[in-house]
Amino acid sequence: IQAMANDVVDFDRVISRTMQQDPIVRRQTERNYNPHTLADLNTKADQFDWVTYIQSALALLGNKVTVDDKWSVIIMEEEITLNKLNAHIKNSAPVTVANYVFFRTFSHILGSVPAPPKAQKPALATAKYRAELNLDKRTLTGMLRKPEPKADSGRRSMICGKLIELFLPWPATRIYVDTDHPDQESRASIKKNVAEIANWIFFGFRSQLDQLNWMDDTSKQGAFNKLNNIQLNVAYPDWNLDIAEKDNFMNQVLKLNNFFAMNEVRPFVEPITRDRGDFSSFIGVTNAWYQPQMNSITFPEGILQEPFYNPDYPLAAIFGGLGSISGHELTHGFDDQGVQWDGIGALNAWMTKDSQTSFDAMAKCVVDEYSSFCPYPGVCVNGANTQGENIADNGGIQAAYKALKAYESLNGADPRLPGFGSVFTSDQLFFLTFAQTWCDQDQNEESYKTQIKTDVHSPALYRVLGTIQNFPAFKNAFNCPANTPYTPDKHCNVWTSKPF
Repeated sequence: IQAMANDVVDFDRVISRTMQQDPIVRRQTERNYNPHTLADLNTKADQFDWVTYIQSALALLGNKVTVDDKWSVIIMEEEITLNKLNAHIKNSAPVTVANYVFFRTFSHILGSVPAPPKAQKPALATAKYRAELNLDKRTLTGMLRKPEPKADSGRRSMICGKLIELFLPWPATRIYVDTDHPDQESRASIKKNVAEIANWIFFGFRSQLDQLNWMDDTSKQGAFNKLNNIQLNVAYPDWNLDIAEKDNFMNQVLKLNNFFAMNEVRPFVEPITRDRGDFSSFIGVTNAWYQPQMNSITFPEGILQEPFYNPDYPLAAIFGGLGSISGHELTHGFDDQGVQWDGIGALNAWMTKDSQTSFDAMAKCVVDEYSSFCPYPGVCVNGANTQGENIADNGGIQAAYKALKAYESLNGADPRLPGFGSVFTSDQLFFLTFAQTWCDQDQNEESYKTQIKTDVHSPALYRVLGTIQNFPAFKNAFNCPANTPYTPDKHCNVWTSKPF
């Protein structure tokens, strides 16, 4: 068993080290579109029986579909990666490949399987491999499980809660909504208020596009088409799924796994439909997201709370908080990945060559700027890997600020807050609320290194600093002296007309 475990670790290590593409390359979505017939695949990757594999996957639907080698599929990796995987399998012992497949399959249900007695838990590998993979004193079970609290108190509830979010998000959503919004008036109000804010942000971003001097008219039409066709999903979906069937826990997990697998292969045998109102996740998460394939922005219930949003906040605080988040998600549709998709969510670049060149220059400025942020000597932000999020932060706050100014020009600014809050102007309150959304615990050097290596987001400190130093409105709001860390002479102009 020990030797087999070592072989599985070795097999997986080769995959992770030699077949994963550079994070920057992975941002080029077009490289994921590689259509092949099964006959072609059987020639290029002969270690797989592709017809049998597809036939077995479709059998999950209970349909008797005949698959032959004339079928076409899309491989989400380039041919060189497929060739490497095929060669790796060919050079490995069949028993190792089989054990690896079992290992990866079993990992999906391991959390619901009773753990063996401690004395029977197999060690993952020898000390050599444990040290190399930083897995000392960990077991195969431990590697597959996510870290859990040491104390038993609340552990079962936490695990069950996470599984409910994963497998039963919509019944959980119903409970969540009933708790937060027990009456129809409250439900209608949250959707209406957030939609109004988002529409103001859309207006602000449109004004940015109107004023761009580096984007030609053809590209602007593509940008406006995308902006005009954005789907906005707020708080929760209007439908509800009622799951009444009772079963034991293990069988329920297996059935749900089968359900999700069926949904993945269903498009092969049924007409493809696109539900742009799909929230794609449990609404209790504290996050918001843009889906390029849907050209949709989703604000789940979990983010519609303090410090991001409170309907009783002053308008400047609302635009600085939820408004900036709205602008961030909107700008994802126009970051280095978003510009590869059009208004209907199709992979169809809409920028002309000249406009794309100008966009690339803007993006390069952002990459270089954030790469200069170094929390420790030799520990610097990966500006290339984080460029999408950084562009979204910078473009988003500009859209939110323009929206606030447009709103105030029509309706007037809110009166100043009483007491201590009276010292802040509307603009200052806007920027303070923006910065507050990124309040975070102090990070040590190890934490920074881990985030910089693995996260597409810059550390919170630099998300704030990088954004405000690129936005002259911050300098004006707080009367900052020139050439300070907040107002450098050289900065990037993201989605603005000034030279960069």
